[in-house]
Formats: sequence, structure tokens, C-alpha cells
Amino acid sequence: MRILALLLLVLSCGKTKSHLPDHFVAEQIPETATVVPEAETNFKSILNAQGDALNTMTEVSGSFQMKEMITDIAVAKTGLLGLSALKSNNGVEIKWARKTLTDFTPHEKADYLFEQETTVEDATRAVAALVEASGKLKVTPRLRGKISQSLSQIHSLIQEVSISGLSNWDFKGIRFDLNFSAGGEIFFFTKAGPNLRLRMEWAYARPALKSSGKASAFIMRTLNILNHIHHEIHLPGFTASKLSLGVGTTYKGEWGLWKYSSGFMGFLLFVPGSRKVFSSETPLESEDFLVGGFDEKSNSVSGISPEKFLAGLRKSLETASFFAEAAESERGNWFVKEIKTVNDISYTGLFGLADYTTKGAMEIDFKRNN
Repeated sequence: MRILALLLLVLSCGKTKSHLPDHFVAEQIPETATVVPEAETNFKSILNAQGDALNTMTEVSGSFQMKEMITDIAVAKTGLLGLSALKSNNGVEIKWARKTLTDFTPHEKADYLFEQETTVEDATRAVAALVEASGKLKVTPRLRGKISQSLSQIHSLIQEVSISGLSNWDFKGIRFDLNFSAGGEIFFFTKAGPNLRLRMEWAYARPALKSSGKASAFIMRTLNILNHIHHEIHLPGFTASKLSLGVGTTYKGEWGLWKYSSGFMGFLLFVPGSRKVFSSETPLESEDFLVGGFDEKSNSVSGISPEKFLAGLRKSLETASFFAEAAESERGNWFVKEIKTVNDISYTGLFGLADYTTKGAMEIDFKRNN
């Protein structure tokens, strides 16, 4: 069968070992950053093998066609690159599309999308209905109260954000997971497999009448960083379409960059604006960014300067350009439509690709220009 042939061809890509440069994964920026030619050749061979496999696929049962495929790539701490196993965490995500079926629009990843005007009561009813429909949990009054309590935290953030001034980037909202345990507890993060996970997005569309201060200040400082790097976020054949930044709060309510641990809340979503309105010559703000979650036992936080944060983003773009250059070429009837790099947030600020044991907390999505 053609499906079996496809699977065998894709799995055969794992026979090619590809080692990324050390600084792609490690928390460092070398004086002379070079990419090993073998790494480029081997990664291209993975893409070529998958392209060959995809080109063998034609109509199935006369009615269906394969329109899209996503390749999840995992990275070891040593820099070894390979296809992601079932429970591995991804470092790179490659989305393939068929040239002759450009009208295909992928479904929204979120299980539910709330508008800024959505009330906590309406959101609670929607989530409760999803939980009931899953058949995994019964929505008791106690669980309904916990759902409402969790959603209230996100709702407060969205309603109180006020962004002033012009920017090359826009804040679009927050993506978060509600993880339900078998006992009916709810967490924004969990390292153990949840009984049920629902992915939500709460959109931000307009400034609030009153700002909460801390959340708005953090978002404004992030926009300031993105403005400085705006002209650099263009890779060979691809342009950045979204940056997702993992965030959390300390027990004092201070916002910071966050790993998947105590205090983690979700991802702030940023997208490029439609026009350039900000000059990168404007000075960086001086206040450090808090970085937390790297030491769960003490829930400690550290601080990195805006300059370090900017250097970490530049390093992440360099890493992404390696994959973009290899993916720029079309492969028969198929091409790479989107690339996502998943980075581990580091207390040093020198982010690296998330290895297969780590869930990354900074994602940069790139879409093909044409």
C-alpha cells in the first residue's frame, strides 16, 4: 500500500545522522559561528527523502488526497538531529504542503478561541461543555468552580492590558493549556500526562480602559525588543509570522520569561504589524527581564538584560536560518510551507533549541514568502 510505502520511506530518514553545531543547543554564542557542512548535507537528505516519499502519494480511494504533512524533529543535547519519537519534545517543526492544492487551510490548533469580549461565565460554559464531551470527566459544581477560577486569571490579564505607542509588532493574545487530572484538579502546566488537556487562546484586540501595570509593562518591553530585531527576522525564502513567548508569574505577581514549571501560565502571542513604524535606533529599555522556572524546588528567578535577550533572539534566528536555507528548494509537487523552531528559555538569555527531554518555551513561526 502507498501509505505503508510512505511510512517506510519517512522512517528510513532516521538512518542519516545529522549533528548540529554545538552552539545551536548549548547556552553559548561562539566568536565565530560556523555550520558544519555535513550537518547541512544530512538535514537536506532528510528533507529530500521525505519529499521523495510524498511525491509517491497520489489519490487514495479516488476521493482523498494528501494535502499536508507535519514533520516533528527532535534534537539531543549532543546536537544529534532526528525524527521525533512519540513522547519526545520537538526542537523543529516542518509543515509540508502540496503545490497543486494551495486552497487548503489547516484547522485552528486551539480547541477553543475566546474573543476579548468573552466573559468568564461564557468561557466557563464553553470549557465545561468540552470537558463533558470528552467523556473523561464529569463536570461537578466543584470542577466548574475550578474552571472558572483558572479562566479568571487569563481573563484578567487580557482585560487589563493596555499598549500605548506604535510598534512594528502586535500583541495578539495568550495561548494556554488547561490540564485536568483524574481527580478534577486543573493546572496550566504539568509534567505528568494529564487525563485531559484543552488548548485555548484568548484574543487581545483593543486597549483596556485601565492597565494593571505589570502585565502591560512586560508586554511593552517585549515589543521594544522585537522592534529592534524586526528588520532581521527575514530568512532565506521565509518571513517570521508569529513569536510565542512562554511566560509566568512569581508569587509577587511579577511577570517574566518562564519554563514549564511552577508559575508557568502560557504563551504570549506576537505577530508582525502591517507596516514599519519604529526605528531600531531607539534605545533599549534598561530594566532586566525576569527568568523563572529553571529551579522548581525554590521557584527562583533570575534576571537578564534586554541586551542579553536581544542576543538570544539573534542566536535563535541564526539557528532558524539553517533550517530555512535547507527547506527553500521545492521537492517535486511538494514544498515546505512553514518552519517552527522551538527554543528553550535559559536563565543566561542565550537560548538554544529545545532538546528532546525539554519542552521549549519560545517558538518562532516562519512562513514561506511565496
